[in-house]
Amino acid sequence: MRQFASLFIAGAVLLLLVSPSLAQYSGTYDIGGIAPDFPSIVVAAIQIRAQGVSGPVICNIHSGTFWEGEVHLNNIPGLGYYQSLTFQNAPGESPVVRSPYFNHNVFKIDSANYITIQGLEIRDCEETAIRIVGSPTDSCKQIRIKNNYIHNIGTTAPSAQGILLDYGADCEISGNKIDGDVWGIAIWYSNRTLVANNMVYGCYYGNYWPGTCIYGSESNYLRVYHNSCYATEGKPLYFDTCNNLTVKDNAVHQTGTTDAYAIQIYSGTGIICDYNDLYAPNGNVPQGILWRIGK
Repeated sequence: MRQFASLFIAGAVLLLLVSPSLAQYSGTYDIGGIAPDFPSIVVAAIQIRAQGVSGPVICNIHSGTFWEGEVHLNNIPGLGYYQSLTFQNAPGESPVVRSPYFNHNVFKIDSANYITIQGLEIRDCEETAIRIVGSPTDSCKQIRIKNNYIHNIGTTAPSAQGILLDYGADCEISGNKIDGDVWGIAIWYSNRTLVANNMVYGCYYGNYWPGTCIYGSESNYLRVYHNSCYATEGKPLYFDTCNNLTVKDNAVHQTGTTDAYAIQIYSGTGIICDYNDLYAPNGNVPQGILWRIGK
C-alpha cells in the first residue's frame, strides 16, 4: 500500500509538470510553415489566452492565407512590460489574414495590454481590421500596431475602421498602409497615443464623416506626425474635443470639389497644428483648407 501511494503521488506530480494546461508560453513560435507550433492564428490566440505567458512571446506567421475567423486577444495571464505578446510576419514571409464572417473583426484586442501586431496584410473584412477596445476603468495599454497593409475593409459596414482604438493608453499606430474604405484610423477616449508615418487613402464611405483618414475624439495628448492622407471628399484629418493635441508634419492630399476642411479641429486646449503640407488640386475649398477650433 505504501509503495502504491508513492507511485500515485509521483504520477500526479509528473502529470502536473507535463500538463499543457499549466505550461505558460515564453519564446518564439511558428504559425504555419513546415513545422508549425500552431496550425493557425486563431488556435495560437486560444491556447495563449488559456495558458498565459511567463516571458516575452513572439508568434512568427508564415506565408499563406489565414481565413479562419476573429483573432480574439483578451484575459491573457502573465502579460506585462517584460512579458509582451507579438504577432508578426516571419522573416521574409508575407502572410495574409482575412475574416470570413460578416460583423467580425480580423483582430480584436479586448482590455488587454502589451500586444504588438506588425508586418501583416489584413484584408476582406466587413467590420474593423484591428479593433482595440478597453473600458473607462480598464484601458488597453502599450498596444503597438505597426507596418501592416490593411485593405478591403468595411465596404458594407459604414461604421467600420481600418484600425480602431477605443479606451487606450500609451499606444502606437505607426508605419501602416491603410486603404480604409470607411475610416482609416479612429481614436476614441484614449490618452498619449502616437499616430505616425501611416499612409491612409481610399476612405469613401461612412454614415457620419465620409472620407476621414485619421479621426480622434475625446482623447488627450494625441500626437499625429508624418502621416500621408489622401481623400476625395470629407475631412482627411478630423479631431473633436482633444486636449493637448499635436498635429505636425503631415501631408494631406484632398481631390474633392465639395466644401470641407483638410484638417478640422473642434474644441480642445493646448493644441499645436503646424508644418502640415496641404494640397487641393481642384482648389474648391471655399471654407478654408487649414484649421479651425470650435463651432
